[in-house]
Amino acid sequence: MPAADYVTAEDLRQLMMSAEERRHRERVEAEERARKAHDELVARFRDSHLTEAEKHALINHFKEAAERDEKELLVCRFPSDACTDGGRAINNSLPEWPDTLLGKPRDIYDLWHEHLHPLGFRLRARILEFPGGIPGDAGLFIGWSV
Repeated sequence: MPAADYVTAEDLRQLMMSAEERRHRERVEAEERARKAHDELVARFRDSHLTEAEKHALINHFKEAAERDEKELLVCRFPSDACTDGGRAINNSLPEWPDTLLGKPRDIYDLWHEHLHPLGFRLRARILEFPGGIPGDAGLFIGWSV
């Protein structure tokens, strides 16, 4: 093999450093994209509101779930960061957890409180996952069993 085909140990070390720097840069960029997507999702939940069509669809979903012999329905899954306290009150079952809701989750709570609760429906909120040990998505469940 000609001498020009050989590489030095230093060449390989440089290649390894370049590859590691590229992987690190790609990781940082991926984390930034994920953080940006998460922030956009949080903003969508905080800024959006429940439409009349969604309210009617919700009632239809209740009926479909009851026909499947289900007793409750997950009506909203949202990032706990969409709560004013990052989901702490929901996670700790504090009585003031509804006060931390904004946007569509708050609209769902208000719909339940004003219209569904008097009709015998119950509402539960809980943290659904804990990525990295911190509250992730939260869920609002509306049930009709006794």
